Formats: sequence, structure tokens, C-alpha cells
Amino acid sequence: MVKPAVNNSVDAALGYDWGILYTRLNGSYLFGSNAHDPFLVLDNSRAFDLDGVFTTNDYFTITPKFSLVAGTQDFVQVSDAQQILRGNKKPKTKSGTATTSTDASRFTLLSYGLRLPVAYTLGKVSAEVAYRYLQPVNVLPEDDSSGRSFFTATLTVTL
Repeated sequence: MVKPAVNNSVDAALGYDWGILYTRLNGSYLFGSNAHDPFLVLDNSRAFDLDGVFTTNDYFTITPKFSLVAGTQDFVQVSDAQQILRGNKKPKTKSGTATTSTDASRFTLLSYGLRLPVAYTLGKVSAEVAYRYLQPVNVLPEDDSSGRSFFTATLTVTL
């Protein structure tokens, strides 16, 4: 999301544990001097713990999560225009003229993703590896985003 690049945001979240699935709905409204965007993020996940795998004090946690992100793309459109003006980006052309889009203010599905983290915890130390796939949809004509896979690793020590 573009949240780190805007000055102001209002956020709210609501979660519910259905027993077999945990659902969380996050709402955000990002605003600045040049653009504003509302977003809704729907996450569905479930944590699975495997206790005492190697010792009596350790456990694995697997938390698969499927996410849908919906919102507007005003900030993306403004950012692209600013990058073109600065010379950091070339405008996309269609038949020799720069393309423009009026779809940036339409609230629509923006992306869907899957995250599969596996964490091992022993006492105060936790190590996690995670795979994440993110697929943008309904991108603006100026946007060349495509599906991406990410692998991350995290080591946490609780003091």
C-alpha cells in the first residue's frame, strides 16, 4: 500500500474468529494535499500450532492468510504524473499521445494475495520464514505492476 508516502491516514479494524477461520476487515482513508484514497483489506487466516516438536518448550506456528485489497488509485495517478514531470518516468504512449485514465477514483478490487509464514519458537527466540504472493488487478494504464513473489526471514528475541 502507499500509506508510507502520504501524510495523513485514518484507520479502523474489525476482526472475528469463526472457529475455523479468523476474518479481519481493515479500513483506511489516506489523504494528502494532492490525493486521497479509501482502502478496505479483507484478511482470512488461521493459526496452527505444533507444540513440543524438538523439546517440551518449543513450537511451530503456521498461519496461512488470504487477502483482498480494494480501494481507489488517486495517489498512484498523482504519483505517476509527478514522476513524469520530474523526468524519473517516461509517459506511456498510445498512438503517439500520452494515455490518461479516469478510473483512478473508482473503488474497485486492487489486489489479492496469499501469505504462508512458518515460525519456530524456542523460549524467547523465534525464527520465521514466509512466502508471499501478491497479484495486482485493475491497474491503471500507466501502471506496469505484475504479480510478485516474496520470501522473507525474521529473527525475533523477546527481552
